[in-house]
Amino acid sequence: MYLRLSAIEQFLIDSGYDAKLQLKDENFPSDIIFIMIGQDHTGRDLTLQLYLTTEQVTQDKGGVVSYSFLNFVTPFPYECTEARFGDLARLCSLINKTALFPGFKLSETDKCAVFHYVRFEFGAEINNCALDFLVATIVQLVHIFAESIENVTSGANTFQEVVSEANSITKKELSDL
Repeated sequence: MYLRLSAIEQFLIDSGYDAKLQLKDENFPSDIIFIMIGQDHTGRDLTLQLYLTTEQVTQDKGGVVSYSFLNFVTPFPYECTEARFGDLARLCSLINKTALFPGFKLSETDKCAVFHYVRFEFGAEINNCALDFLVATIVQLVHIFAESIENVTSGANTFQEVVSEANSITKKELSDL
């Protein structure tokens, strides 16, 4: 499939996703696809946003090569206080160490946790299976970790409490084997 947002939008719709291409305007600095990916544990809507960035690099021999970056972004709908940043940063780091696509991070300007994964694309096409796999995996990652991220963000749990709970679950699952 061609690496164009209109083609990606149609592929996502054909794959069963609720996707909508928003063209650049005064509210959006670039074209972006919004994908509704369900709700979090409290019923708030979550979206996965896709947008393309392109860089042109001049080579030593004078030619210009164009590189594209497909960005996958999910902002979490809860604000983090500065007092919680340390625990939330540690949690994001721990999750990223084990996640297939590490992308959990803090946005200090927006004061929230964000999932942001960037896929490098060389050329004008993207593999349909790869895109489907990426989107499905990112949606799963967001849903798996959203509640823990919110609990640390809100102060309901500390980083250490989340780690202890995860260790307990892992031990139980291993003993059930």
